[in-house]
Amino acid sequence: GRVYEAVMPLKIDGSYEAAANAYEQATKYAPLDPSIYLMLARLEYTRGDNAKAKEFITKALNLKQNYTDAIFLLAQIQIKEGDSVEAIKSVSAASILSPNDPTIFFQLGLLQFNTKDYKGAVASLEKSIALSPQYANAKYYLGLAYEKLGREKDAIAQFTDLKKTNPNNKEIDSILQNLKDGNAPLSSSSSLDKRTTPPINEKSASSE
Repeated sequence: GRVYEAVMPLKIDGSYEAAANAYEQATKYAPLDPSIYLMLARLEYTRGDNAKAKEFITKALNLKQNYTDAIFLLAQIQIKEGDSVEAIKSVSAASILSPNDPTIFFQLGLLQFNTKDYKGAVASLEKSIALSPQYANAKYYLGLAYEKLGREKDAIAQFTDLKKTNPNNKEIDSILQNLKDGNAPLSSSSSLDKRTTPPINEKSASSE
């Protein structure tokens, strides 16, 4: 499935169908594996079918509620579709019902960050990290939000902490150097809104 998905941008006939079929077959052998449904979601998102992508994200989250990768993709779709205001309302309501779930506060903070509500993002992401101190992606976006508010020292502290658990992450190295040099953390060519996966692999850090 991944091989066929990788050649989709080349517009090779049948690549989408082959990838989708391979992933669907995988669900039959591992029906409780949320990562397969997320692969299907990314496939549909790449194809431009956001509605179907969200259906597969829902299936992935039904199997694993704290699935950061799925939550990240969902937030990206919501922002792209322009329904961020309603999405923020929904996630805010969910945070009241589940006040001890760090992934909900991460999703809320991510949505707020992408809508340039940096103060709101800081509050949500700080809450996420308070609940899960090693939540790497929450720290990443918290650091970026701090920088947007002119809190460079706090931003540097977040990325310095991330460096300890992700010593080989070149992006963190670059961001840290930029911050220390008094520059914007990300280059103008770096686009956060085009990502379909979180910037940091949670499994690579001593985290959840």
